[in-house]
Amino acid sequence: LAIGLLEEAFRAVIARQSSLRTAFHLLDEQPVQRILDPADISFSIKRKEADEAAGHADTKGQEDGGPLGTLSGLIADFIRPFDLSRPPLMRVEVVRLGDLKHLWLFDIHHIVSDATGYAVLYRELFGLYRGEELPPLRIDYKDFSLWQNRLFETGTLDRQREYWLQLFSGEVPRLNLPTDYPRPKVSRFEGEMHMFRLSREDSVKFLEVGGAAGVTLFMNLLAAMNVLLFKYTGSRDIVIGSTHVGRPNADLRDIVGMFVNLLAMRNRLRPGTRYIDFLQEVKGSTLKAFENQDMQFEMLVEELNIKVDSTRNPLFDICINVQNYEQLRVELEDLTFSPAGYKYQNSKFDMLLWANQADEEIRFMLEYSTELFKIETIRQFAGHFLEVIGQVGRNKEIKLQDIDISLDVVNPETQAPDMDFDF
Repeated sequence: LAIGLLEEAFRAVIARQSSLRTAFHLLDEQPVQRILDPADISFSIKRKEADEAAGHADTKGQEDGGPLGTLSGLIADFIRPFDLSRPPLMRVEVVRLGDLKHLWLFDIHHIVSDATGYAVLYRELFGLYRGEELPPLRIDYKDFSLWQNRLFETGTLDRQREYWLQLFSGEVPRLNLPTDYPRPKVSRFEGEMHMFRLSREDSVKFLEVGGAAGVTLFMNLLAAMNVLLFKYTGSRDIVIGSTHVGRPNADLRDIVGMFVNLLAMRNRLRPGTRYIDFLQEVKGSTLKAFENQDMQFEMLVEELNIKVDSTRNPLFDICINVQNYEQLRVELEDLTFSPAGYKYQNSKFDMLLWANQADEEIRFMLEYSTELFKIETIRQFAGHFLEVIGQVGRNKEIKLQDIDISLDVVNPETQAPDMDFDF
């Protein structure tokens, strides 16, 4: 690994992408962004040495070395808060494990990049490492900010605001999902991941139902999740969150920045409704939400004047996303990259479900709060979700009230903690 060349590639990307040169300050108690000149940005890759044979227990750093314990301990030592006034809001460290093996640690603040931005950053980084010349960017992140501000001037956001306020007029429903532990007064957002998959046979049938109904995989899974939560709680008025990429212009595909917006998807269920009819209702509500996606989630929360609860999201506790952003594929001569296997132990919501379609198989990653749920409960929840999907896949005419989940059965497809999924 040519660390010096990698460092120069990082500096070139920082100079190219203004979000990586952005500082955040308070001016008259209002947050403002200040974009620094590339010459004013100080960036370097921190280098450390590690004795791999000793299990990283005897690590010597050039700056603040010393014993860092296990691999997880080494990574945990690397992750720490950022000073938002001092860009770049990312840090990079390379630990030399041997002559031909390194551990590359990279951390970036979500305020300057979303998942699509990560893919852009890596693509440009490795292109520069290979000596390629990158084409000039047509627009900048600040152009997107200006475009958003113009939405206020044209009245577009006023119309979208009315849609959301009407959708959440009256009392906002809360999902009282049974938990293993009482909700803590102050959440530490501790969590774990659970991987599971839908069998190929059930995946094909479920996808066929969606195709015949003219809905996306996201809409189909959202409908199925509504059904499961209805079965668990008895609630017929359910709000589930989702993230939207928020890049309306094709030129934004090459920009590193934070574009994602949270959408609160509200649907009402009637037990006697056929699943295929409910699916069309979910399709309609989803399309309306997408049409009004420019209204930022935090603005909606302020408009609704919801009482802040530090232990949960203001509008929903369950979130679902279908992964469709670009995956990292690294091909460099004489270099091979593989994940280090770090165990992610946080949860932003009570549950956050990621779905991924690989060929004709649907795979899932469920991020869950360990402050609320035991793994046995999560495995059962995953099994029940697969049961719902399987039943509607086999019979799209089934009524919601007739969809059955066996409370004492855990689908064996969920018993796969070592799945190597591409999330």
